[in-house]
Amino acid sequence: MGTSKTSSGPGKNVPLVPSWVGSDTPPIETLPSPPLTGPDGDGGPLSSPAVPPDKKPEVAPEEQKPGPQQPMAPPRRFTAAKRAIGDFTKSGDERRLRKALGNYVRNGYGGSSTASQRMSKAASAASGVYDVLSRGQTTESDGAEAPILDLSSLAGLSHSEVAERIAEAVNPGDVSLDDAGAREAIAEAISSVLSENEDADVTNLPTELAEECYVRTLSISIFNVLVADIGASVWRAAHGNAPLANERLKEISDYVREAYRAQYVKLKARGTNINRGNSGRIGREITALVMDIFESYLE
Repeated sequence: MGTSKTSSGPGKNVPLVPSWVGSDTPPIETLPSPPLTGPDGDGGPLSSPAVPPDKKPEVAPEEQKPGPQQPMAPPRRFTAAKRAIGDFTKSGDERRLRKALGNYVRNGYGGSSTASQRMSKAASAASGVYDVLSRGQTTESDGAEAPILDLSSLAGLSHSEVAERIAEAVNPGDVSLDDAGAREAIAEAISSVLSENEDADVTNLPTELAEECYVRTLSISIFNVLVADIGASVWRAAHGNAPLANERLKEISDYVREAYRAQYVKLKARGTNINRGNSGRIGREITALVMDIFESYLE
């Protein structure tokens, strides 16, 4: 989950949604759903520990130009979220974490709709992961484009090598500030799932494991954006206690992951099944639901 250099997050007078995020992102279509609730999934913890945030590609957020009618970020927009996440770091009180997430969405991004747009790159990364991993489940032609990576080329590689190869295939190069974080999320999601399922064959991964990689890619991508925005406050509140900071970051990552898993489980229970054609849309819809949940924590 990580990196090695603390970021102070985006400043004021930059677009709430950077130009590299929203230009090709379809509108979010909200799924019909029951009243929103917090995380209620039932998975195990992520396998790798949290570490400090890393240096991102050398593209200054201030240099990004707003798109048409794109609101600009107000000053001190993350102040309340940073204060609450610092309180959570010191106390471990989940109520403080919920308050931080609520303020992050409502005050940091002006509400769940804009926050969902900001996080939309996560859906693209997760969709790419599902597209690659689900290719091993059938040999039939389903009319889809050729895969970006031949799964047979991954046979015999270590979990970390498999994860890195897929991450590079799904998100090659650095075009935006989100690209390094997306590759990191993909690699961590896949390596953690494979490490927890030693006998799994990546060239013919069971559906449930491909879906778990998908959900983890979504949640870790969002976690990486959150850490880039307000993660420095965790380290400040820990006062140099690296084990404490790592523990709290892992707790945040686990919490976000369970929020995503809970909504994915509910979606499947309503009869919506993921496939290569709808995985991007489903990722955006789940993100919209999760951002709604986070914002509702302030009510």
